[in-house]
Amino acid sequence: MPADLGPCHMVAAGGVASRALAWHDKTMSPTAIVPLGLVTNSCGRVLNVADFAVAPQPARLTPPTIVVFGTSMNSGKTTTAASLVRGLTRAGFAVGAAKVTGTGAGNDLWSMMDAGACAALDFTDAGFATTYLAPIDAIVEGAQHLLHSLAATGAEIAVLEVADGLFQSETAALAKSPKFRELTGGVLFAAGDAMGAVAGCERLRELGYDVLGLSGLLTCSPLARREAGAANVSVYGVKELTDPATAASIVSGILNPRLMVIAGGAQCLYQESRSARDWSPLRFLSPSALPRPPRRSLLSPSSVRRFPGNRSRSGRAG
Repeated sequence: MPADLGPCHMVAAGGVASRALAWHDKTMSPTAIVPLGLVTNSCGRVLNVADFAVAPQPARLTPPTIVVFGTSMNSGKTTTAASLVRGLTRAGFAVGAAKVTGTGAGNDLWSMMDAGACAALDFTDAGFATTYLAPIDAIVEGAQHLLHSLAATGAEIAVLEVADGLFQSETAALAKSPKFRELTGGVLFAAGDAMGAVAGCERLRELGYDVLGLSGLLTCSPLARREAGAANVSVYGVKELTDPATAASIVSGILNPRLMVIAGGAQCLYQESRSARDWSPLRFLSPSALPRPPRRSLLSPSSVRRFPGNRSRSGRAG
């Protein structure tokens, strides 16, 4: 980041300013800007994105969580996450969604909103303009913060997207973090080709993750889908992920589902049998089978992006 207010570049659609040192050969030169100053509060203190993070929520058992990793940027991670949100929502679940790493923009978050998430957050809501070069412990703490916030809004299942690919520095460190792995019930892996899909599955399994399926751009190619079968895991395209029965079956692959505490009370969402894998969410039987907690949010309306009823977007601008 620049150490002064001299000329620099707009490096992200969300308005992040920095000095760009390199970029992809097919990317146009970044927009050059000249900062005019820093925004302060009425007392003259310089404001920071962290000043507008959602309020911390009490520690609670988090909802069952599916994490979407990928081989790289533009591998289909956001489409995978949004499609799963759509399918689970159609299956009767209240789905919370969050992007836990990246650089502030908005498109990915809005995709999850449009897919039907009952609440959607991203790393900016945890106080990061970007997670690039952020300490890994801080990123994990931010992910926990977002999950607690989603649980407080009534989310019964969470879908988290991790930016970039498994070899990107922050993503690699996050994937290796035991604390982050503890938050993860299962993983969907997005890839652009079969080779990347198989290699990514192997890497995630080495790190101790339960890979529930493959998705991403490779699903556009029937040949790539067949070749990805070498990973010995199901392959899901948009059509499959948005299907409520298929989305529900993916969630049923999460091992050892826990009692989930939601704002307003506790619900035991899962009925476990003696076999760790032989269980079925009660929601599959009837979306109204269990009493719902009050829909009152523990977060202020201005700090959580929700879209009840008419699905109009409310809250502060992203």
